[in-house]
Amino acid sequence: MSFSILRTTLFASAIGWASTAIAEQCNLESYDIGAPPKVIDRTPATGETEFEWASDLDPFDDTGRGWHYIRNLHDRDLSLHWKKANFVISFEHPLPKDGISCKRDYGAIDSYRKDADAPIYVSGEGEKSAVAYVQSGGRSRQAGASIETNYREAGGGVAYGLVRLVVRYFAADRFLELDINASPEGTRVAFDPSILGVDPDVLLGALKEAGAEFSVYSSLPAFTSVDSLIAQALMADVDAGFLVVSATPGDTLRLSRIDQAPSGQTPLLLISPEGTVVAATDVDLSSLGGQ
Repeated sequence: MSFSILRTTLFASAIGWASTAIAEQCNLESYDIGAPPKVIDRTPATGETEFEWASDLDPFDDTGRGWHYIRNLHDRDLSLHWKKANFVISFEHPLPKDGISCKRDYGAIDSYRKDADAPIYVSGEGEKSAVAYVQSGGRSRQAGASIETNYREAGGGVAYGLVRLVVRYFAADRFLELDINASPEGTRVAFDPSILGVDPDVLLGALKEAGAEFSVYSSLPAFTSVDSLIAQALMADVDAGFLVVSATPGDTLRLSRIDQAPSGQTPLLLISPEGTVVAATDVDLSSLGGQ
């Protein structure tokens, strides 16, 4: 079975998330639960932009979670690339006024560092000063990322989307856990599955058994297009195979007899129901393998 030629569609119910959920999921107070404290500020108001940004690091399970937050305070929609936080909001689906975006990443808590020089790039205005908690190596049982955002639809309305890929590897027990989520219904998550190091038949069989709805493509251009901001921000190979999952598993997938920790890097894409990329990050699994 080849990832480059397989196209599979199965049916299941998507995990439901209310369109208003983002206000609760990205609430600043609920995530600053201990040391180190969050960093937060707002950019100076101009005729084009004004937004609030924040970054935080908190314990999560037996590892850590970095958390990066944007709220648009301007009447104009906002697109940006927060490079060191590894997060981009597209030109095609910008953040509307009062819209909120959150990007989270996962790893050993002692592998993060506070970077006081982590500017946010805004088209037409250049860089805005910011601070971010960023990953810098280390080993962990858990890696991955999630994106949660409001966004401007092609028709002018405001929508909500969430995607998540979290990977846990347990070397002593030789098993791999995967959380793959996209919501609400019609939203899709895309990534390169080859970085998992799992036989395609095994991975797709597990997804099928879990009731997922998915397709596999030979490259990014085979199923969607990206605007210039997304294209410049993505660091991984867009010509690799991509797994695109819509109705995602309701539970964590567990794959047994996995003798080696996954390694490598992939884009993680939030794709709108219309098939365009809303926001993106890169997931790096090179830290996996910690005990």
